[in-house]
Amino acid sequence: MIFDIRRTSLNDGPGIRTTVFLKGCNLNCVWCHNPEGINKNMDFMYDEQKCIICMKCEEVCKREVHKFIDGKHLVDRNKCNACGKCIEVCPTKSVEICGETVSVEEVLEIVKRDKVFYDVSDGGITISGGEPLTQKEFTFGLLYGAKSLGINTILDTNGCWNWDDVEKMLPYIDGFRYDLKIMDCTTHKLYTGVSNNLILENLKKLSDIEKEIIVVIPLIKEINSLVDNIELTALFLKSLSRVPKVQILPYHSLYTSKLNKLEKNYRLFSAPKDKDIEKVKEILKSQRIEIYNN
Repeated sequence: MIFDIRRTSLNDGPGIRTTVFLKGCNLNCVWCHNPEGINKNMDFMYDEQKCIICMKCEEVCKREVHKFIDGKHLVDRNKCNACGKCIEVCPTKSVEICGETVSVEEVLEIVKRDKVFYDVSDGGITISGGEPLTQKEFTFGLLYGAKSLGINTILDTNGCWNWDDVEKMLPYIDGFRYDLKIMDCTTHKLYTGVSNNLILENLKKLSDIEKEIIVVIPLIKEINSLVDNIELTALFLKSLSRVPKVQILPYHSLYTSKLNKLEKNYRLFSAPKDKDIEKVKEILKSQRIEIYNN
């Protein structure tokens, strides 16, 4: 179950890449930029701003997902079986189903179209999400298939998984993009729903292996950009067998439009300013940690 395939991406690892986004995540970060990737099943999305109250969706829906009362479009997502009939008749594309069941072979057919670009740019496939390890068999199939085609592979992960599951995939993984959000365990659980103990332990194990690792820090001003957290992050990274490069990923509020479409509650944070980002980079550089800019 995927929710997007992004070709010619320049932000998900080195070179030109095709990024495959799998649905399902075992974290629930309050700032998540891909909230449509959290649920492992299909999601019904409705954009109120696009709706012109034509009521065509109500006419074709047999499950009473759509109702119009006093000129307002009401949606009962619990009744939707993702038949897609409302999408076919909607003139403004205000409704959509997020999520598609695909095979490994179907995805690889798309991925290998751009192999010439991977070859000239040292790019490849990035498997992202959601969290790819929530669909570990499918992830393994993509990794194995891509390597069979001579395509570089990167696993974009939150690090919250059983080591045994990833260990068997290691021969088919060229590198990792590894999220490191918050160092304090209690604060991490408060904002993501899980402890960071397993995440830190898995990163320690990966650092002992000859694989490229880019640690990605999603920078949220009110939560993890504080000096104490960044200093603790730097100390932890310095303690690893091999110190990874770090990529700073500043928070932005554009994700709220996705949450509105999913009818989920959301919390707005402040995007870090340039001076906040530079301060974080200065702390990391002072510990001789290289900043990754792709």
